[in-house]
Amino acid sequence: MVGAEEVETVWLPSLRVIESGKRRKPFKLPSNAPAGVRAIFCERQSLVPRVTDVKVLAAGLVLFLMADERNAVLEVARGQVQYRNLGGEFSDKEIAEIGMVIDQAQLVFNQLWQQEELSEQPLPKTAEEALSRVEELDPTDFAGMVELLTPFADQDNGDLENSLAFARMNLAIEGRRPEQIEPADIEPVIDLAQRAIAHGNAGGYNILYMIYGNGFGVADDQQLAADYLRRGAAAGDRSSRLNLAISLWEGTSVIARDRDAACPLLLELGKDPDV
Repeated sequence: MVGAEEVETVWLPSLRVIESGKRRKPFKLPSNAPAGVRAIFCERQSLVPRVTDVKVLAAGLVLFLMADERNAVLEVARGQVQYRNLGGEFSDKEIAEIGMVIDQAQLVFNQLWQQEELSEQPLPKTAEEALSRVEELDPTDFAGMVELLTPFADQDNGDLENSLAFARMNLAIEGRRPEQIEPADIEPVIDLAQRAIAHGNAGGYNILYMIYGNGFGVADDQQLAADYLRRGAAAGDRSSRLNLAISLWEGTSVIARDRDAACPLLLELGKDPDV
């Protein structure tokens, strides 16, 4: 670590940046930050780190925290997220909170680092390779899924079309209420789901059920959603069968409560370790 007194420093809002070294993604500095960053200084009211701070670590940077004339450092050594007190007393509550955050941060760091390593691999050459690579991603990395699968979207592969539809739907709805979702964002998802069904993957029915049942970029249509759900369940799609079983157990505006029908289905699904 290069000392602050040895290099030029640049102050930004709530950040002090030390120049020198190489920056790695996925952490993004402010647009007016200088190149060659290797450490971040952040002033806060508390020295308890945040789980999201590990994005700084995954970028190959060291994070210094300052609060109430106390200092601490968050860094990675041999793949392990570490926290060091550089001066000041910690309360028992702070120590407990820091321990909990570091445990969570280690899991997040492992996921981010794996994603970065995967992103550096050559792009897949076949639809099958793309689907295999998707299995290695974090289950919530929908942007990564879209990047891997989109080049093969025209190959009439039902499994790929279903996975791509699911990823694109989640990107379209993330952080938005149903009425905020644009039809243009959801129309490609509907097309992919229908193509997945046509090419042998009944999972497209469950995606259509979620779109029309929740009004994602379309008019809410509970009857159409229920129709898609029943068709998916009849075709053997696991997610459709589970959602139908729940709907039969609870009852909905268009699916009458029928626990005699729900129970055998739930018991059967309960034997599936993936449910």
